[in-house]
This record gives sequence, C-alpha cells and structure tokens, in this order.
Amino acid sequence: MQTTITEWNGIVPGDDLKIKGERGYYKFRSAALDEHGVIKWITVIGGPMHHSSFRHFTPDRVTAKKKKGGKKSETN
Repeated sequence: MQTTITEWNGIVPGDDLKIKGERGYYKFRSAALDEHGVIKWITVIGGPMHHSSFRHFTPDRVTAKKKKGGKKSETN
C-alpha cells in the first residue's frame, strides 16, 4: 500500500526544486510513502523549457531551491 503526502520537509506544492542531474525548472507536487512510511519518490511538474510534464524522482536527487530572503530548506 502507498500513501501520498503534500508536504515534505517544509516543502509544499508549488515550491521550486532542483533535481540532481536534470536541467530545467521543477515544482513540488507530492511525495509517495511506502507501507513503512519511507519516501519512495517525489512527484514534480516541470522540465526543460517547452517540455514540462509530471515526473518522479527519488528523494536523494531532490533539493529545495533557496527561498526569498536567502533561507534554504534542506530536504536530505
């Protein structure tokens, strides 16, 4: 069984993310948990310019971008 959550380490839907090894702009949508409560993947929307789509990445590849005011939310 899988559960979907819409807040992860202070990141909420619409927050900007960086994806390790990927170009483009990404926004957080949700995170999927397995039956033990472990995050299996992060769902985002975005990608290279003119090629935006829903995509899924493992949490180790996802980092929050700096928020206004210079504060960065750490995800790992």
